[in-house]
Amino acid sequence: MRILASLAVFLLAFASARADQLIVNGGFETGNLSGWTASSTGDGNFSVTSATITPLTGNATVGPHSGSFYAVSDDFSGSQTQTLTQSFTTPTSFSTAILSFEMFVNDITGGDFGSSGPGGQVSLLNSVGGLIAVLYGPVDTFESPVGAPNPYLLFSQNIAAFLNPNTTYELQFSSTDTSALINVGVDDVSLVTTASTSPVPEPASGSLFALGGVLVFWLAYKKSKALEA
Repeated sequence: MRILASLAVFLLAFASARADQLIVNGGFETGNLSGWTASSTGDGNFSVTSATITPLTGNATVGPHSGSFYAVSDDFSGSQTQTLTQSFTTPTSFSTAILSFEMFVNDITGGDFGSSGPGGQVSLLNSVGGLIAVLYGPVDTFESPVGAPNPYLLFSQNIAAFLNPNTTYELQFSSTDTSALINVGVDDVSLVTTASTSPVPEPASGSLFALGGVLVFWLAYKKSKALEA
C-alpha cells in the first residue's frame, strides 16, 4: 500500500498544472518602465509615477490601483498617440492565457466639448508590431464633472485563442487624443498561461526524472519489506 501511495504522489506531481506569468513589472513597482517600451508621436508619453496628478499637465488621477506606482499617459498638445509595449513569449504548452489589467481613461474636457479622441486601447501584436487583435477599446471616458478623475476598470479575459505555443508577441497599451487631452492609466498587468499537464521533459531531464522515481519506489519497497520482517 505504501508503494501504491508513493506511486500516486509521483504521478500526481508529474501531472500537476503549471502556471507561467509572462509579463514582467506588470505593477510598475520597480518605479520605472523596466520591461516596457514607451513611444510617442508627439511631446508626451507614458511614464511611471506614484502621484495622484499626471507628470506633465498636473491633471488629477486616482493614483495607483495597488502598490505604490502605476503608468499614465500625458501630453501638452492633445493631438498624438502614446504607446506602452511589452514583448512576451508563450510556453511550449498551455491551455489558457488569462490577460488582466486595471485601466482608467480620463477625457479632460470631452464632457463639455465632445470627444477628445479615440482614448485608450489594448492590442495584441505579432513580434514585428503587426496587429493581431484589439483586445479592449478604444475607450473615451468623459470626466463627470470635468476634473473629477475616473476610477480603474478591471479587464480579464482568456486570450489563448489568439496565441500559438512558443511564439513571441507584443502586448500594447495606447492613448490617442486628437482635439484635447486624454490621460490613460494602467496598473496590475498580468498574463498567466496554464497547462493541464507538465510538458514532456527533454530526454536528459526525463531520464533523471524517471531514475528519481524508480529510486523513490525502491526505497519505499525496501522500507515496506523491513517493516514486514
